[in-house]
Amino acid sequence: MKQIYFSLASLLVPAFLNSGILNTPIAVPDKTSNERPDYKWMTGSYVGYAWSQNTGIVTPNPKQFNSPKIGDTDNDTVGNVPYAGFSLSRRFHKYYLVGFSYDVYGNFLYRRYHLDGNTPTPTPQAGVEVLGIPYSRTFNLDHQGVLFNLTLDLPKKCEYVIEEMHIKPVFGAGVGFGVSKVKGFQALGYYDTSPYSQVTTLGGLNVTKNFAWQCTLGLGFKPRNSAVSFGLAYRYYNGGKFESSNYFVLNDGVNDGKPVELTAWTGILKTQQLKMYINAEF
Repeated sequence: MKQIYFSLASLLVPAFLNSGILNTPIAVPDKTSNERPDYKWMTGSYVGYAWSQNTGIVTPNPKQFNSPKIGDTDNDTVGNVPYAGFSLSRRFHKYYLVGFSYDVYGNFLYRRYHLDGNTPTPTPQAGVEVLGIPYSRTFNLDHQGVLFNLTLDLPKKCEYVIEEMHIKPVFGAGVGFGVSKVKGFQALGYYDTSPYSQVTTLGGLNVTKNFAWQCTLGLGFKPRNSAVSFGLAYRYYNGGKFESSNYFVLNDGVNDGKPVELTAWTGILKTQQLKMYINAEF
């Protein structure tokens, strides 16, 4: 019986293979193409560094706080920090994608020292800042951003190809909102008359949500026949207005650490950024 099976198999298998299966063409990837029209989604992650610009801070009410004299200013940057984020986009057209991104930043720091200045009143009074001269003012700023972005995917004629690498410009812009948290607000002064002492103004924590926007310009690199791309880009980011709490504790000999309600300090977070990113299409 086994010999009959083997005999039938020896006759049928070659006939079955020769009927067309071995002659069926095998799909060969087009190694000259870099187009993936079947990919509708793209996810990405990135890291970068943000250089802050002047925030536009001014003394909100010189009748409540120490203020700088002419030639000096409260306007300053909030330092430079690293940041990271991720994005998810969908292709609605062969030339553009629409999606969202989420960014989280390191700890920005505002610090300004004034060797001279003006006090709110000629003589110390309750209910206003009593710091003395000189004085300094500092606070920390935490920031996160959520943006809806439009990214252009330029046509193939805009690419430059080196060996197996496709290189082309990257353009994008987005709008959304920035979440800023002002914390650790503190002003420190020093009485240079007897009794000598240090005094402080402490502010509470405050979170604000405001309109934010960004624009991006960079270079993207994509290996031929790959769903993964990477690149380097410059980004200008405006994170919107931030604001301190309007509740303060005045630790001086007149106010004796009593909490008071005063005008909040405000500014705008503006940064220039350099970022490295990696994207994957699916």
